[in-house]
Amino acid sequence: MFNAVSVFSRTNPRSSIRDVKFVVYHMDKETISAFENEQLRLQDAKPPKTNLGQLDTDTGDLGYDVIPHETRPGVQSTNGTYTFGNITVTVRQGDLISEDADCIVNSTNQDLNLSIGKVSKIILEKGGHALREELENHKIEMKSKKIAMTLAPGLTCKNIVHVVTDPNDLTGTVQKCLLEADDEMMTSIAFPALGTALDHTVSAETATAMIKAVRDFADNTRPRHLMDIRFVIFQKEMLTDFQKAAENTSDSNSWLGKAAGNVWKGFKNVFGMTGSGHKDVKKEVGEADFNSVTFAIMAFSDNVIRKVIQHLESSLEKEILMKTIDDHAIPLLEDVQVQEMYGIAKQYHVEMTMNKNKGIIQISGIVSNVMHASDKISG
Repeated sequence: MFNAVSVFSRTNPRSSIRDVKFVVYHMDKETISAFENEQLRLQDAKPPKTNLGQLDTDTGDLGYDVIPHETRPGVQSTNGTYTFGNITVTVRQGDLISEDADCIVNSTNQDLNLSIGKVSKIILEKGGHALREELENHKIEMKSKKIAMTLAPGLTCKNIVHVVTDPNDLTGTVQKCLLEADDEMMTSIAFPALGTALDHTVSAETATAMIKAVRDFADNTRPRHLMDIRFVIFQKEMLTDFQKAAENTSDSNSWLGKAAGNVWKGFKNVFGMTGSGHKDVKKEVGEADFNSVTFAIMAFSDNVIRKVIQHLESSLEKEILMKTIDDHAIPLLEDVQVQEMYGIAKQYHVEMTMNKNKGIIQISGIVSNVMHASDKISG
């Protein structure tokens, strides 16, 4: 298959095709391994030299570039992609000014004076007169709210979020930007490493605080538009700190963070809860897990995948019910009775949690299943 692409590239030099992807079923370990081994072999082939003595970007005479093995999603190299709920977080080294996100974040002052600060000066220079007019129109807003969004004339992005960074509350600063972007119907936003211009030694603390803001935003807010958050780190020495923070905070079982391909794996637990208050029982090999469902969504763009995810979530919300049973007799239940209740929950394919001290049982799952299980438990 690799050779076929090579032949096509050589015989069709004017073709408009620029991107070829091989999508392999994620459970077919043998085929995945074969593709990876061939990819590594092609990477190791010594590239020829051009007439200028520079190494050519093509691998051998293939006629196309082989994506390095180390840059696949989920492997920590110069780039990293992570998932926080429905939000995709990317950490990479680069130049914020060149980002094509809907908006980029510029840390500035409450006077909205972009002649102060290296990044602000570049933005002001590229924006010219059009940006200066924008800034004048938002100065009152900036004074009162410490945040303002302007257009981005002269830049690749569409808008700029100007914010006064609070060095003592970076998490709050990032959250403010995320909320502003979502309210303004932005779908993507790019951050620099805030608050590190004068002190590179605080990068680990900065990374932790900024990534925490995304985790809180994903968990506590229901973003309507903002699904693509990027951290574009100019200083190479800071990149590892941001990657570690994202890795430690992201959804550890996310498909996007572990598997190759433009695939999203989600709804690990369709009922939105994990069992607590009782010991998990390991499933035998081959035993069906009726409380879990996996969707593999493939599309040509991330936006299509996000729309599908939102549609699935919207549909599930109408079918899922959480019911609370509050009874003074619950603290008096014996272990045998408790296990019997968990057995009922398993029988009806619902999630059940119990707090004996407070006398509360919570049951969640598909509406009809919850009602049947609740009647059985209460009876």
